[in-house]
Amino acid sequence: MSEQSQPGNSQTYTRIAHKENKQIVRTIYLSFLCVLVGVVAGFGAVGLRYLINFFHNLLFLGKLSFKHTTGLSPWGKLVIFVPVIGIALANFMTEKWAPEAKGHGVPEVMLAVSEDKGKIRPVVAIIKTIASAITIGSGG
Repeated sequence: MSEQSQPGNSQTYTRIAHKENKQIVRTIYLSFLCVLVGVVAGFGAVGLRYLINFFHNLLFLGKLSFKHTTGLSPWGKLVIFVPVIGIALANFMTEKWAPEAKGHGVPEVMLAVSEDKGKIRPVVAIIKTIASAITIGSGG
């Protein structure tokens, strides 16, 4: 009787071991993807910071530099209009090249997921990033 139950147990054990191996491989794969997303997001955050510094230096100091610099503005009292120029430039870019990038972003992403199967044009991400950097860099 014990010999008859053994092959069934062996097959069950093999099936369970195979499922566990697949689960381990899947966990490692998902962990790798998580690390990859984290690294890409980290580089994206650093890049956004450099872009903000660039537009701040350009609009407030009239310098082309990605490093954070300080100093007196060459525009004098007209520096008060820098945020207005920055917002106008960001608004123009958004309306001209990526009108669906208007707003905060969350409702637009939800709309894209519900209507377009989550597809967002790559130009929208680029314009949204540049417009955000201009807005923040100009003091908006």
